[in-house]
Amino acid sequence: MCGIFGINKKETKEFINKIISDNNHRGPDQNDYYQNESLTLIHNRLSILDIEHGCQPMYFKDLVIIYNGEIFNSVSLRKSLEDKGYYFETNNSDTEVLLKLYHFKGKDMLLDLNGMFAFVIYDKKKNILFGAVDRFSIKPLYYTINNNIFSFSSEIKPLLSINTITKKLSKNSVFDYFQLQYVPFENTIFEEIKKIKNSNFFVYDLNLKSLSINEYKKKDQIYEFKNYNEIIEVGKNCLNNSIKKWSQSDVPISCSLSGGLDSSLISAIFAKNSSKKIETITVGFDGEDKNHDERYFASKVSKFLNSDHREVIVNPKKILSDMDMIFENLCEPYGGSLASWYVYNNLNQNKVIFTGTGADEIFGNYGKWKNFIISDFFVKNFYNNFFNQNFLDLKHFYGFMYSKIFYHKELKKLFLNYEKNNNLIYKINSLIETNSHRTKKIIQEIDFNLQLPWEFLYITDRLSMLNSIETRTPFLDDEMISFINSVPNKHMGKITNSKKLLKDIAKGFIPDEIIQRKKKGFVLPKENWLKNDLKKKLDYFSSSDFIKKQEIFSENEIKKLVGKFYKSKNNTSLVEKIWTFFIFQFWYEKNF
Repeated sequence: MCGIFGINKKETKEFINKIISDNNHRGPDQNDYYQNESLTLIHNRLSILDIEHGCQPMYFKDLVIIYNGEIFNSVSLRKSLEDKGYYFETNNSDTEVLLKLYHFKGKDMLLDLNGMFAFVIYDKKKNILFGAVDRFSIKPLYYTINNNIFSFSSEIKPLLSINTITKKLSKNSVFDYFQLQYVPFENTIFEEIKKIKNSNFFVYDLNLKSLSINEYKKKDQIYEFKNYNEIIEVGKNCLNNSIKKWSQSDVPISCSLSGGLDSSLISAIFAKNSSKKIETITVGFDGEDKNHDERYFASKVSKFLNSDHREVIVNPKKILSDMDMIFENLCEPYGGSLASWYVYNNLNQNKVIFTGTGADEIFGNYGKWKNFIISDFFVKNFYNNFFNQNFLDLKHFYGFMYSKIFYHKELKKLFLNYEKNNNLIYKINSLIETNSHRTKKIIQEIDFNLQLPWEFLYITDRLSMLNSIETRTPFLDDEMISFINSVPNKHMGKITNSKKLLKDIAKGFIPDEIIQRKKKGFVLPKENWLKNDLKKKLDYFSSSDFIKKQEIFSENEIKKLVGKFYKSKNNTSLVEKIWTFFIFQFWYEKNF
């Protein structure tokens, strides 16, 4: 992986060195830049493919590229371009493939790419910047446009170095964060910084100083199945192919092994295809937090696969010092799990790791769709939504029923200047493009474009790249997406077994004990930490002095909420509310 940055002006060497330093964790192996009178492009490289010849910026005729990612069908694309008369100077660099594919096809190149990417190409003839991100935004790209200054970056922090940018909070993004624990869609927590949405590309005209952003749509292969057994066999084959393709690397690959279904299946197939013993790593908790520990199951899988296995024990006492560094570099509040940090932070010399991210979303997300169909789940979810939101918003049904941390009426009490904004509910509902009433597929479509890119892939990229680690998510290969989009709705999980299809695919690869075990999840013991190791900080963040200085929250409402939390036990909803508040305050203190 790499870090990329660009700005439509000739910058000083001092500024260039500052950006290289800010992005160094994304690419410590090599850095360089391209510059003319109206443009500066900067690249930090983490060398994974064609280590000797793949340096960037890379040039071809009137084109210059800076790129972050991996194109896993680059070998076949290279062959196709060679058949068209293109000559390649590198051994197996996918960067050179991107550059020559753009020369051949222009923006239509995006329809051919299978992988994870964020790249920008400077086209000297047209005097434009052409940039894009992959279909799930596995690799991020942020931008800002202000006073005719356009700039883009792999992370937010370098953009904050631009003197035209003001560090102003986006109110709507704050409200969105308190509902979801992350900032979704094209917005960021900062008013003047945006992000390129998944499956989007942009063109910036350097003459006109104008920006246009558009969506591209990949056409998936359609599979026809005779019966359920054939679905399982095709699924096995597609997953096996995906992991083979995503194994393309000139450096060793490790596997994050939680002991759950997703990571165990990836590890098993990778081990089966590997000519040597694979490396696996898992995170565990000791003491009071041992109920969150999954080392027993990870160890069983490791023995079954005969992997070179390591365990990392999380010490709650260390979480504060780690969070300091994490949130200083995240630049946005994030209330989800940070547990994977300990995996990436302990990989030693390895640069690449497989994770199971994306499996939940493509295989039914453990029955999230149950909240949207008539059942006990629906009734409970509707009760929460009905009493805490505006009834009129029910016209955006899926946005209205989508589970949130804080709901509209709770936000109104929590914030001093809350502005009624159902934009989030509308945006969630607008993600639905299918005309059918197949709830399972609809929820999958929402998750593909909401929780997956803006929560799970967001934090996977940031935590791994802070440790100069490339994470790979083979469940999100194009072949897998084509397969799952072809599976009939009735086979997308059952009320009593919502991940049945993936479990059936896993049979024969991993032990039945792992396939049938209840999902635990890679989570932090939040309640224990907030009531013990983090209590002093929580009290400080909810104190009258801190709240008054912010002029954001209602002091009385925060006092009531925290008091209720301290008296409660095992109240998951309340724990998540307090954690969401705590993380925002922790981030706020670091950044403001």
